[in-house]
Amino acid sequence: NASSFPSIIAFRLALGAGSALSSTGSQAFTADVTGRTHLIHFRGAIMGLQGAAIGASYIVGPALGGLLTQLGGPRIAYSSVGLCALGCSFIYARLPETQRPIEFPHPATGHGFHSVLRQGRVAWAVWLKLMVDPVQRACLVAVASIHANWALSIVVMPLQATQLGASPASLGMIFAAGAVLSSIVAPVGGSLSDRLGRAKVIAPGMILMALGCCALAKVTSLMQMTSAFVMWSVAEGLMLPAMNAFIADCLPEHGKAQALSLHRTVGDATFVIAPAALGILADLGGASLANIITALGTGV
Repeated sequence: NASSFPSIIAFRLALGAGSALSSTGSQAFTADVTGRTHLIHFRGAIMGLQGAAIGASYIVGPALGGLLTQLGGPRIAYSSVGLCALGCSFIYARLPETQRPIEFPHPATGHGFHSVLRQGRVAWAVWLKLMVDPVQRACLVAVASIHANWALSIVVMPLQATQLGASPASLGMIFAAGAVLSSIVAPVGGSLSDRLGRAKVIAPGMILMALGCCALAKVTSLMQMTSAFVMWSVAEGLMLPAMNAFIADCLPEHGKAQALSLHRTVGDATFVIAPAALGILADLGGASLANIITALGTGV
């Protein structure tokens, strides 16, 4: 029902707030469930299957969205997504609670602004405590790195493909192929992290992703770019489930949601800063410079 640009912005802000809340809660729920004794040894595999399902949605979703928009306009597409979100909300509401309420040392009283401010100070104190933990810092760096790579894929890669002569259709095919490959290898990466350990999958995956960025920096034809993007996509699919499982392994027992909210904030902040920074780098030194800088950050 948005009828103007300001109303679109307002609704987008509401969408972002809902996405942040639901994503943090969903990740915390997954961490709780996969932390049970009979599932903890299969956490990586479960994360891999979950990643494959999410990847499949990125393959099917745009096609369905385009079809619905073509048949009935944007309102039909938005309404359909809204109904799906309501259905998911109902399902989550019916699931058993996995976390008992925690009593804070200084519980907030009342329901006004001062209560919200007090809870915010408590949350900030928890974040500060998490940020001095070396393990949590490693998780935050990994989250920032993968979001920087995603920013590269949506800002620089399409520009680079267009400069190499890609049509809109061929560009869509390249990204669809990458999503398919990432979804296929995600369960493999999760299972390997269960058998070999998280770090033994994350570190090679990060290196392979950095090599993919380096390859993207050196391509001179669309075929070469496709091959480099395939390498990048395979690395993403192998590494991401292991990284998510590692994050779940390292969550503090009585601060899972706070830790995940911090990870989400760092990821979103990176996703705000990285596209602009990579765009500036691409203007100054071309797509190669943006790819090389991303590769250095990922490799480190």
